[in-house]
Amino acid sequence: MVFAGAASRPVRAVTVAALRPCRSESWKWPVAFQRNSRSKLRETGRKRYRPTGARRSRGGWTLSLDLPFAGSCVVLFTTGELPLEAAPAQAGAVRDLRDDTAALVSLGDWRAVVGEGFSGDVAYAIIIECSNETAAPAAVLDLGEVRCACAVMLNGEDLGKRARCPFSFVIAGRLKPGANDLRVTVTNTLANQYVTTHALDGWSPNQLGPYHQRALHFEADSLPSGSYGPVAIKTRS
Repeated sequence: MVFAGAASRPVRAVTVAALRPCRSESWKWPVAFQRNSRSKLRETGRKRYRPTGARRSRGGWTLSLDLPFAGSCVVLFTTGELPLEAAPAQAGAVRDLRDDTAALVSLGDWRAVVGEGFSGDVAYAIIIECSNETAAPAAVLDLGEVRCACAVMLNGEDLGKRARCPFSFVIAGRLKPGANDLRVTVTNTLANQYVTTHALDGWSPNQLGPYHQRALHFEADSLPSGSYGPVAIKTRS
């Protein structure tokens, strides 16, 4: 929910309210919540909730907010005790792929390796052995087709990120004779979670909106994930 320009706004029948200013300046207003339970506050950049310091008002609570430009906060209402740590809303919806789960993979769709419903990052790593004849004229690393975005590191240097074609990166003067450590982190979309898992089963039709079922049909086109290639090192002409 976005608030701006009013001294007080009631928020009815909510458990969580997300607040951010929509004007290009800092924002300092009291906000009224028509809730009986106590509230907790988490600001942008913080990992824990803390008591809001809200005061009782007619029909609920009034909270004075002082948000910087582009700042935001989340207000949570609860009658129970909280661990107060940020955590996934649904157990099992987040999969932690640690270093010891590394697998030998080929270019192409990664779903056979990490699962049909995985949405997130997968890091590809390879050591490229180059002769001086290959390294000296090298100009561009072309990753070919990527589904859907990527970030590249070469010998510990950040070469940047790409979210659309061409997935190419300047490597002139960065490729060296001998061993080169290339790491490509590929990120797919949330379509794999939305289409192939039960991650949204707890949401009501009103929360999902009238377009949700039609959107799932189009999101199926985004299920293929990974680095497809062909990968090539292009030299100076």
